Amino acid sequence: MHAPSDSAPQPEHLAALRALITPGLYGAALESSPLLRHPAVLARSGAHATRQGRVRALIAALEEVIERHLRANDQVAARMLFALGEWSGRSVTERHRAVARLRNRHGTWERNYRKEPLARDLTMILLALGRLAPEAGASASPESAVALSANLVRCLGRRRTAYPLDMSLHELRSAALLVETRVVPYHQKGPTLTLDTVAQALSEGRSVLLLGEPGAGKSVALYELVRRCLDQGLLPFPVRARDHRDLLSDQAWPGLSSVPGSVLFLDGLDEAATEREHLAIGLGELLRLRPALVTSRRREYEHELSPLLLEAEFDEIYVLVPWRVEVEFADYLRRLAGAGLVEKPGPLYGTVTGSEDLSRLVTRPLYARMLTFIGEHAAHDVGSPAALYGEYLVKLARVAEATAGLGGGALQVWGAAAWSAHSSGAVAPNAIAVGEFVDALPGGLSRHTVRRLLDLILEIRTTQGGEVGEFLHYSFYEYLVANQVCDVLVSRPDHESVIEALRHDLSREIRHHVVAQLRAVPRRHLRDTLVGAYRVARSGGVTPEVQAVCNLIVYLLSRVVPQCEADLLELLDREDDLFLSAAIQWALCHKGAPGIDGRFFEQLDRDPVMRAQCRGYVLYYYGDMDKTIGPPYTDESPFHPCTTTLRQIMGVFERSTTIERIPGARRAIDLFTFLDILVVRHMTLPAKGFEELYRFHESLRHEGVDAKLWNRLAQMLEELRPHGRDTHSE
Repeated sequence: MHAPSDSAPQPEHLAALRALITPGLYGAALESSPLLRHPAVLARSGAHATRQGRVRALIAALEEVIERHLRANDQVAARMLFALGEWSGRSVTERHRAVARLRNRHGTWERNYRKEPLARDLTMILLALGRLAPEAGASASPESAVALSANLVRCLGRRRTAYPLDMSLHELRSAALLVETRVVPYHQKGPTLTLDTVAQALSEGRSVLLLGEPGAGKSVALYELVRRCLDQGLLPFPVRARDHRDLLSDQAWPGLSSVPGSVLFLDGLDEAATEREHLAIGLGELLRLRPALVTSRRREYEHELSPLLLEAEFDEIYVLVPWRVEVEFADYLRRLAGAGLVEKPGPLYGTVTGSEDLSRLVTRPLYARMLTFIGEHAAHDVGSPAALYGEYLVKLARVAEATAGLGGGALQVWGAAAWSAHSSGAVAPNAIAVGEFVDALPGGLSRHTVRRLLDLILEIRTTQGGEVGEFLHYSFYEYLVANQVCDVLVSRPDHESVIEALRHDLSREIRHHVVAQLRAVPRRHLRDTLVGAYRVARSGGVTPEVQAVCNLIVYLLSRVVPQCEADLLELLDREDDLFLSAAIQWALCHKGAPGIDGRFFEQLDRDPVMRAQCRGYVLYYYGDMDKTIGPPYTDESPFHPCTTTLRQIMGVFERSTTIERIPGARRAIDLFTFLDILVVRHMTLPAKGFEELYRFHESLRHEGVDAKLWNRLAQMLEELRPHGRDTHSE
């Protein structure tokens, strides 16, 4: 028999089924429906279902119930309610009228059907749906948990890294090519530790958050910890954060917490940031399985994701430590030489140690692997991450083309794949539907050839009968998107092409890649291209998309085009939109234009709306305000929490030496906006934080900052002074 708790209609399921009537089953937004968690849907969708896979499972389950398990008028009524069969495409009013008369010849929807008969019909459908659910207890089998663990570990082991590209994590570990990983406690000073410390914590039942920069080796460290857990007799369940619902939908999930030695490994929390709402719902349920190890990029955790983890109560938080040239990088080269993968590591090591830029790059494991692939000769031309990505992808493209017998085309295919993911708004930002992409790709390459090229740069897996490809490294995706934008901007495009290229906002990392690439190529016409595109975009009025495009144009002008102050001032004089006016003035402050900080401050001082928009943009930038709210982003009562912004900006001010190259005017406006965020919330600062801001303010005294602005900053700081304490000497 089926357990009533699993199959009996629940109030939320009745409400969710009722919500499908107005749009019809095929027109409803099912992605957030509670029915996706119905046991019958979870059983049908399978162990590796994505959200869309579960939506398809829900539709199929309801179709089966209505067509096979209902009879006579019950079936007809269900078709009317959910616009199925001959009722597909008919208005909800027509369907209301028809179903009411089906049950009562003289009945109406509001008076005779909407309450009791409708509730009975929906309950009947849910009871039938419940009979499709698996029997209670079927998911609690230890054998099924062991099988699930083994499958997830195999999937993780098949993932690849930058070099050797044809070897999986499992093969790299088996060949002893993985270098020892070191960690340090988060926000604490102390000696570096090995992964043994983390493994010990997990074996003792403690949960760990592991943070790292892009390419710092988070997935490699996670795989090593999974293998160590297996060696200790534990049962690891590794899953990518963006696929967390696949684990929750598996029939074995309800019983995992009762299986001795179960450990959850959740990789890439930052990659699921775009599903923040769904992740917030599922994360609490996932982390009931303890101990757990969760990995994330450090910046995304601090900017966006930390609020989701406030109740997670990790016992320990660690940060991955960069490689040392003379230790980890040298060890890596020795391992490659021992495996016969490089012949003479000495010249490359000498080139790296003789270059400050290369020595800095190889402290990040991903960059070290990429540098090893391009070799000692090409390394001489590398001085930045952007240059390294360029050399790596060019060489990888040549290898791919030689293998496939092509004269070119690999980079174009990879760039098109990255742009497809960027412009489609996919759930996973760096993911594409492989079949659809190959079918839509223009050109003379065969499907087989395109697929071979994609295999080199994507990790392709089958989900619900369709293939999904994700870039082996998220940073490859970021570089390729930036490369596409750069190619458009330097090709003397028409204004509409520029607007289209910048229509989707660019992340901080992609912006940095675009700037680095543009600075490395001739850009004689870039000034006219950007200024012209701004004017054309603005000629169509003000919309959030226009504001996003123009904001990016202003950003690029101020970072890439020398002596652009006159252009920015001309745009400013014609600009009547507050959001864009603020963006231009911020850019002019970044360029150090004389007197602009005073002009900007005077407008902010007299215009509370512009001031609120500037506060809002800072909150958006640091992750305390949802990007769907704007632009413009307006910080108004009731005020959003500013926890992430406060932590991040205080960290910037504490590392003030890193921003000394930024003009004083820009630093002063940044400080004003930050203090304004705190003042409107009637906050005070702890003594240490106040001291940091006080010193930062004092450092602006001789930077030519507008006197009124400098004095206002002093007044605002006084409002934020810790109560009853003298925190600095005059």
